[in-house]
Amino acid sequence: MVPMTLAPYFVMTTWEMMVEYRFYLPLAAVCGLVGMAIFRLVRQWPRVVPIGFAAMVVTLGAFTIDRNRTWRTDVSLWEDAVAKAPRKARAVNGLAWALLKDKSAPDPRRALELAKRSFDPRFVDPPPGYNPYMVDTLAEAYYANGMYERAIAAEQDILRRGWNDRWFQLQLAKFEAAVGGDLSGARASLTRDNRGGR
Repeated sequence: MVPMTLAPYFVMTTWEMMVEYRFYLPLAAVCGLVGMAIFRLVRQWPRVVPIGFAAMVVTLGAFTIDRNRTWRTDVSLWEDAVAKAPRKARAVNGLAWALLKDKSAPDPRRALELAKRSFDPRFVDPPPGYNPYMVDTLAEAYYANGMYERAIAAEQDILRRGWNDRWFQLQLAKFEAAVGGDLSGARASLTRDNRGGR
C-alpha cells in the first residue's frame, strides 16, 4: 500500500527532487519488499545469496567511492549540484561562492561569471523574492576581482533592503576598506561561519 499511495507523488515531482530530497519516503516499503524478495530467493536458490551479497558490496562500494569524490571539496560538491540542475540559480551561486573561497585554487574570474549568471534568466530560473546571500556572493566576486565600487553598491543594496545581519555589515566594512575606509578590526571576524542562513 505504501508504494501505491506514494505513486502520484513520484509522477508529479522531478527525478532530481525524488533522488536528492524525498527518496526516504518510500524507503520503509522498499526495504520490506527487498527483504521479502531476498527471503524468497534464499529458499528457492540458496547459491544466489553469496553471489548477490558480493555484487551488492561491489555496487555499494563503487557508489560510495563516487560520492566521496563528489563531497571531497566544496567546489566538487557544488559542481555536482550544478551538473544535476544547471538552471538552479542557488546552485550556480553556491558554486561561485565555493570558487571564491577555495583554499587550494580560488578562481575569482570564473566565480564572477557564475555569480552574474545566477541572476540571468537566460541561464537560470531565478528563485522567487530577494535573496541577500546570492547578492552577497556577487558582491564578494566583484571584490575579489578588484571592482570595489560595485561590491560596495551591491552590499549597500542588501542593507538598504533591511537585511542588517552582522555579516553584511562586516562585508561592507571590508569592501570600503579596500578603497580607503576603516575596517576597525572586523577582518578577523570574517569567516564563512558568520554567514547566517548560508
